[in-house]
Amino acid sequence: FARVVVGDEDLPAILEAVLEGGVERLILGPSKLSVRSIREIVSVLATAPGCLRHIEITDCQFIGELEKELVNSFPYARGCSMEAPDCGLSAAGYDKLQNQTEQALDALRRQAEQRKRSADLIQECISKQEVLEDFAAQHCSRANPPELDEPICHPARWREGINSEAKAALKAFVKKNPGWGVQDETVALAEGSKLPVDAGLVQALRLQRDAMFEEWGCMLEAAPEGSGSLLTALGRPLPMSFLEAFGVAGHKSDEPARKNMSKMKRAGSATRKFSPSPDPSATTGASPEPPSAADLALQIMDSDTLLGFMLWAGVRPGQEAVAHLRRDPQEHEREWAKRNESQNALSSAAREAYDAEESAIGIASGMLIAHFTYLCAGGDRGWDKLLMAEDLGSLKAPDFFGLKHRLQGMPRPPTKRGHDLHEALSHGFVSFEAVIGSSFGADSLQLRLKNETSGVLEVAVRKGSIFQHVDWQHRQNLLVRMDYVIEIPAGAVVSKRLYAYSMNLSCACASGNPMNLTEFYFDDDKVLMEQGLVWEHFQSRFTAKQ
Repeated sequence: FARVVVGDEDLPAILEAVLEGGVERLILGPSKLSVRSIREIVSVLATAPGCLRHIEITDCQFIGELEKELVNSFPYARGCSMEAPDCGLSAAGYDKLQNQTEQALDALRRQAEQRKRSADLIQECISKQEVLEDFAAQHCSRANPPELDEPICHPARWREGINSEAKAALKAFVKKNPGWGVQDETVALAEGSKLPVDAGLVQALRLQRDAMFEEWGCMLEAAPEGSGSLLTALGRPLPMSFLEAFGVAGHKSDEPARKNMSKMKRAGSATRKFSPSPDPSATTGASPEPPSAADLALQIMDSDTLLGFMLWAGVRPGQEAVAHLRRDPQEHEREWAKRNESQNALSSAAREAYDAEESAIGIASGMLIAHFTYLCAGGDRGWDKLLMAEDLGSLKAPDFFGLKHRLQGMPRPPTKRGHDLHEALSHGFVSFEAVIGSSFGADSLQLRLKNETSGVLEVAVRKGSIFQHVDWQHRQNLLVRMDYVIEIPAGAVVSKRLYAYSMNLSCACASGNPMNLTEFYFDDDKVLMEQGLVWEHFQSRFTAKQ
């Protein structure tokens, strides 16, 4: 069989595939690589993201000629190694580049642990997409108000990722109604008024509560005989934060509800009774186990706090139960209009500050800063006040997030190959036919580039380049993970899919959305190693004390 020999012309495509595919060991075999290509391999081992840590090369004469340089500059601390037989290395140099040390093994173990943490965060992100998609649909730029959403007492508003508004509302309810119970004659409402409470109202609320659970998909039925409970929860589980907020027995996060339950039982009030699962600690003396999700779901049936909070959220008896568990349409439209106005004010200020009129088509940066400022303000937690203050200084500066502007400060080093994408666009060498974001990771960012010249062009898309959404989509912005060089024939249009990181974990994934290339870039190589590190960096900035 003929031997396959790797040459300089093969290396870029091989390295791109290896870095995108998560390859840990690259066996090149017989190679006719130049000094430049060998240095590129070492540079990739030292700084590129991903898993590649070991290279095997044979029959490459320039390895031996570069022995001193390789031995002195090789990235040992990263756990990298090179196996290079028949390349002219001395025995000492050969052994040194194999890097079989305890320090190297420790580095590889740490990196494997970080990849595991990153994989866990990715699974967490994927698990939240349903709720984040709902949030994006309610808050994105649109000409007309979205469909009515559920009131804040509904389990749908307590799903992880969008429950901050509901938690804040419950805190406000408890503050205005300390120790509230269904025996109280009134309940204080958010706008300051008091609503009379009687037995008929309470009974109607319980029916609406049951209908609300049924709409969510959670059914409460008689428990099997001998199970220790009178009720059992079936179907779709209630969100854990909802259970923790309104569960009763022995749960610290709903102290008012437990007090209310005790008060009702002392008074002999007619509430729906149940028996939670037997507690083994009662006889063994061990520390009591926290209530299970099933027990908490049943305890909610005795929660006065939930009934009172339903009134606080605007639920009123007298109409068909499920149909009435919707927000008032006029109130919903007023809230949407106010939010829209506030979001537009923030994005307009950011565009005025960061979008230059002379920028090439497809380059814009203001929306990224507007979105990141929004996330720093906590989304729905008080950010309207920040916007309505008309303080344009409220916009977060790019360097607060670790971002750099390519036209400010120290210039970026020149590209190794090809025309920098920004420069090629600014000089009219190329134009965007489309830029589309879809999720994150491999193939998540699609560029369609047209060569506007009469010659072949190589265009470099740099690691750390940032792409933003074109308006308020409340989706993840994208950060290019590695360097790419795209060859475009004269007058042709080439489509290229890139590997991009998600920048903001708390938002829905990009979903076929048009995007802009920004003037910003991020160049912390340590952070760019893994998706999890990128999320940890930016989330730490979004949640930093203001």
